[in-house]
Order: sequence, then C-alpha cells, then structure tokens
Amino acid sequence: MTKKPLDRISEAYKGDMGEDFSKKTRNRINWIVNHVKGDRILDIGCSQGVVPIILGREGKNVDAIDIAQESIDYANIDLKNEHPTVQQKVSFRVSNFMTEEELAASYETILLTEVLEHISDPYSFLKKIFDHLELNGRLVVTVPFGINDYFDHKRTYYFLDLYDHLSKYFSIEKIEYLGNWVGVVCKNSNTRENDPQETTFDRKIVGKLEKAFYTVERELVTRIENFQLTLRQKNDYIKNLQAQHSQYIDNFKQQVSQRDNQIKTLNDQIIELKKIENKITSETLEEKETNRKLLQQIKEQNIEFNSLINNVDNQHRRYIEKFEELMLQKEREIGVLRQKEIEFQIQHNNAIAELHGERETNRRLLQQVKDQNYEICSLIEKVENHQRIYIQQFDAQIKQKEREVSLLEETIAQLNSQLENSIEELVQRNTQIKELKEKLEEFTLTGSNRILELEEELGKNKFILNQEIEKQKVIQDELKIEIENNKILLVQEMEKREFTQQELNRELEKNKVLLNQEKENNKVIQNQLRSQIEEKEKQRIREIGQLNSVIKQLEDKSQSSSNNDSVQMVEEMKRKDDLISELNKQVVMLKSELLNSLNNEEKALQHSLKEKEQIDENHNLITTLEKKLNVLEKKYLALKNSKLGSFTLKYWQFRRNSSKKLSRG
Repeated sequence: MTKKPLDRISEAYKGDMGEDFSKKTRNRINWIVNHVKGDRILDIGCSQGVVPIILGREGKNVDAIDIAQESIDYANIDLKNEHPTVQQKVSFRVSNFMTEEELAASYETILLTEVLEHISDPYSFLKKIFDHLELNGRLVVTVPFGINDYFDHKRTYYFLDLYDHLSKYFSIEKIEYLGNWVGVVCKNSNTRENDPQETTFDRKIVGKLEKAFYTVERELVTRIENFQLTLRQKNDYIKNLQAQHSQYIDNFKQQVSQRDNQIKTLNDQIIELKKIENKITSETLEEKETNRKLLQQIKEQNIEFNSLINNVDNQHRRYIEKFEELMLQKEREIGVLRQKEIEFQIQHNNAIAELHGERETNRRLLQQVKDQNYEICSLIEKVENHQRIYIQQFDAQIKQKEREVSLLEETIAQLNSQLENSIEELVQRNTQIKELKEKLEEFTLTGSNRILELEEELGKNKFILNQEIEKQKVIQDELKIEIENNKILLVQEMEKREFTQQELNRELEKNKVLLNQEKENNKVIQNQLRSQIEEKEKQRIREIGQLNSVIKQLEDKSQSSSNNDSVQMVEEMKRKDDLISELNKQVVMLKSELLNSLNNEEKALQHSLKEKEQIDENHNLITTLEKKLNVLEKKYLALKNSKLGSFTLKYWQFRRNSSKKLSRG
C-alpha cells in the first residue's frame, strides 16, 4: 500500500518550496481567509494548519480537523510558537469528518480546501456540511482546476461538476479561478436551485471560465516552449561533447604511437643494462662477501659495546635508585621535622592560650582585691560614722546631765531662798526642817555620788574609745601597708609577665623566621636537586641519542673505517666514565649539603625545645605567684574576719552598756 505523501502547504506558504509556487500559495490562502465570515469556523482538511492559525490571530474560534497525524503534529508544533491567546482560539485534532460526532451544532463558516476532489461520494459529504452550517452561513471551497494526476484524486473539476455538486445544497455566490485552482463561495439559504440541470449561466461566469482555460493553456504553452529550448540547448551540448570526444580520441592515438616508440627504445636500453647488471652482480657478490665479514666484526664489536652500555645503564640506574632512596629518606626526615614543627607550634599556641587565661585570672583577682579594698574602706567609713554618731550622742547625754545638774542647783537655790523667806515657818516647823535637811543632805550625797560615778564612766568610756580608735588606726595602717605591698608585688609580677611574654614573642618570631628560612632553604635545595636530576636525565637521553647516532654511523661507515670507529667508541666510553665520575662528585656534594641542612634543622629544633623549657619555667613561676596571691588573700580574709569583727562587737557592746546605764540613771 502506497503511503499518502504529506501536504506541504505550510512550507510553501513560508517560501521553502520556491518563490513562484510560494506566491501562488499565498494568493490562494489570502483569498480563503478574506472570504471567511463570523467567529465560529470549521476547517475540514486543515493540512499543516496555516489557515486556522491566521484566523486565530484575527480572534476567530477555529475547529480544525484532518485525517493525517503528521499534518496535525506539524500544526500543533507551529501553534505552540504562537501567542497564548491564539492557542486558546485554535484546536487541532485528527478526525474523519464523516464519522466525527464531537463537532459543534452549527458554524458560521466552513472551509473545504483541496478536499472535495478526494471524496468518492461528494453529495453525502456536502449534506453533512449543510447540517453543520447555520442559516446564511458560508461555505468556502477550493479544488484543483483541470487535470491533476495525484494518485488520491477521485475526479477532475472544471466548472459544471463542481457547480452541480455544490448547488444541490447551497446557493453559489462567487466563483473565482486562481491559476490552477478554483475557488467557490457558497451560502446556506432557502433560495438555492433544486434542479441544477435547468440552470443557465451568465456571460461573466463563462468569461471567467474561458479566461482560466486561457491562463492554463498559456502556462502549458510556455512550459512546452521552455522544454523545447532546453532540448535544443542539450542537443547542442551533446554535439560539442561528441566533437571534443573525437578530438580526444585522435590525440590519444598519437600519444599511443609515441609511447610505442618510447617502449622500443627503452627495451634496447634494458638489454644493455642487463649486460651491465651481470657484471655488477659478480662484483657485488665479491663485495658482499667482504661486507659480510666486516659486518660480522661489527656485530661482535656491537655486542661488546652493548654490554658496556648495559653496564653503564645498570650503574646509572643503581645510582638513580640510591639517589631516589636518599631523596625519599630525606623527604621522610623533612616530614618528621615538619610534624615536630607543627607539634611545637601547637604547644606554643597552647602555652600562649594558658598565659592569656592566667592573665585573665590575675586580672579577676586584682579586681576582687580592689572590690575587697573598697568594701574595707566602706566598712571603715561606716565604723567612723558610728563612732561619730556615738560621740555626738554621748556629748548630748553629758550636756543633758549638765542641764539636769544646773536645774538641781537652781532648785537648791530656790529652796534656800524659800528657807530664807520662811525662817519663821522653819522655826515653827523645826522638825520638818530637820527632816528636810536630812533629806537634802541625803539627796546631795546621792547626787554627788551619781555625778562622780558618771564622770568615772565617762573617763573609762573615753579611754576605751581612744584605745579602740588607736587600734583601728593601727589596723588601717597595717591594711594599707599590706594593700600597697600587694599592689607593688602584683605590678612587679605583671611587669615580669609582660617582659617574659615579650621575650617569648620575640623568640617565637625568631623561631618562625628561622623555620621559614629553613623551609625556603629546603625548597631551594629540593628544586636544585630536581633540576639537577632533570638535567642529568636530559643529558643521559642526549647521550643515548648520540650513542644511537654513533651506532648508525658505525653501521653506515663499516665498509670504509671500522678501525677509526672502534677508536671513537673507546674515546666515547672514556668520556662517559668522566661524566659518571663528575656525577658521583656532584652526588657527594649534594649529600653533604643535605646533611648540613639537616644538622641546621636539628639545631633549630633543639633551640626551640630550650625555648619551650623556658616557657615551662615561666609557667611554674606564674603558678607560684598565684599560690602567693591565694595565701595573701586568705590572710586578708582572716584579718578582716577577726579584727574588724571583734572591733564591731566591742563597739555594739559599749553602746548597749551605755544605753543601759542611761536608762538606769
């Protein structure tokens, strides 16, 4: 079964199939689009979807169907490249119009382009179109005009058959001939002609038909003339080719005759050359024999030479292996040294971190000492305030007692005045006066005794206060001296620590500089060794190449100068031995340099270990200083808890005793 070829209307419209054909296709598609009416369109046999996409761009809703899957796939690909609004307006699907059941009930325009010529039963096809076309709806039809030998065409349309098929269900509004196509615009109305056999046509339709025939015939005539012209041109070309061919044959015959003459002369020359060859063969046999003997000698010499070369190579290989072993050993030693350096760096960093931590703890201790000094000063101020208040109260009490004594004296004076004023009464009341005198004497005795006791208490209290004040001053002086000493010690320790820290930093920087220098020296030595090894390898390769060239020269010149070559080989071997001795000397020098560098690195490591020991000693010194600070702190706390506590207890006991005595008095 022959496969139906794909309709390539989209490619023709885009100009991919020739300019002339593209122009005709665009004219036909523009004519179809210009005769579409309404917004609901059905395109039957849409092919590659050019017309539906153009109508979708104009905002029309198009249902497009075709029975070819490839055509619908091509149309969907083109539709994806359009704007989303166009994609919403157009839908493509593979379907047979006669069996399709999902179509809309009616459409305003139905397109039937290049489809009717493929239909075996056009009347039933047009009947279904009529059922889906609304009243006054439009049917746009295009078919090929005249003969078109496409394998799937069922009939050929000129005018009458197309008119008869369409006029049965539709009224024909317009017929237009588009070159090799016919375009018909039909309308679904009740005024169509039911009997197409009785229809008459006007002159315009017949004139259009004749004009179409004329254009088709004129196109065919021009094609025939073009074919005839091309035939004449091709005949002339063939005649020219035949003339050239005959001339070429004549030239070839002349060349063949010349070649025959040349062959004869060459045969004569060959005979003479054979004679010469026989002579030369006899001479060459003799030369071969001599050459064979010489080659045998050369082979023996080559064997000896190869054995010498192998010995040299083995020695060189052993030397290289030893050198590589030494290099690996030195690299391992360098790796160990680097590991030690990293460990020393870690220990150094840890020591620095510990020093920072100890510095922070010392700073905290200083802050605590400062806080405690502040507390002591505040306590001393409180005690002084309490003493000041107590002295003020005591002075006030003494003043009050003095006022009471003055009041008593005033009362005694009043009594004396009363006694003087009332002598008469006293005379009368002798008994009463005597009693009053006795009472007054007793009262004065008790008052004087009380005053004496108070004075004694005041003296004792003043003495105790003075003693306590002196003790407090002594304690304050001792505390100030201790604090000053502690401050001096702390400042000295801080200065020592800063000094040791600076020295450590300097030593560390020196060690870092030395280590960097050692690293750079090791890198330089390694680079020198590598460069020397590479140069020696290159020199060895060059020497091997020179040896190979010498061997080739020996083989080439074996017939003439075998003795000279052997002498040159001996000289070459001597030169090789000299080079090997020089290389051995260089290896010894490199070994000594490596040993010196390793000794320097060991010295640097020993120096760094000594510095680490110094750091440990400084650390121990710092720990001892911390212990001393702890002892001083304990002494300070004990002193604070004992002396100041007892002083405060004595002070409050003194206040209680004085308050009790005042309450008794």
